Amino acid sequence: MLFEGQNIQNITILPQIKDLLYPLKPEELANLEASIRQYGVREPLCLWDRDGEMILVDGHNRYDVATRNGVEFNTTILEFEGLEEVLGWVDKNQIGRRNLTDEERAVTLGRIYQRKLEAKRTATRRASTENDVNEASGDGERMSDTIAREWNVSSATVKRASNFAEAVAALKEVGENGV
Repeated sequence: MLFEGQNIQNITILPQIKDLLYPLKPEELANLEASIRQYGVREPLCLWDRDGEMILVDGHNRYDVATRNGVEFNTTILEFEGLEEVLGWVDKNQIGRRNLTDEERAVTLGRIYQRKLEAKRTATRRASTENDVNEASGDGERMSDTIAREWNVSSATVKRASNFAEAVAALKEVGENGV
C-alpha cells in the first residue's frame, strides 16, 4: 500500500540500507543537485513506517541534496513486513539502475541470491521443526535457477555473483576493522 505525503521532518537512515547503495559519481551528484535546485525534488522519497519511525528506503541522494539546500520534497510510504523485506526491495531497486557498473550489478545480484537462499533455508528449518517439510521445499527448483530465470542470466552467473558479493563483503569488513 502506498501513502503519498508531504515533507516528513524526522526521517531515519539505517546503515543496513545505506550500505546497499552505491555512491553517485561526482558529475551525477552535481547534476542531481542542479536539477533539485532548479526544479525541486520531482520524485517522492520512499519511506517505511516501522512502528512510527520513518525509515528512508529510497531517495538517499535526493534527501541529502534537498535537506542541504532547504528544498521541500514529497514522500511515499511503503509497507513491509520487516527489515529483510526492505533490504530485498532495495537490492531489486538498485539492480535496475542504469548507471551501475558490471561489478555493482554482480554484487547486487549476489546479495539477492544470498538473501532468498537464506529465507528458503529458514523456511525449510521452520517447516521441518513443525513436521511439514513439503510446505517449505516448494517445487524443488534450485534457488540459483529461480534467480537466474527472474533476472534473465544463467545459474552459473548467479553463483559467481554470490561468490563475488561474499568476497566484496569480506574485503569491506576487513577494511572497516583496520586489518
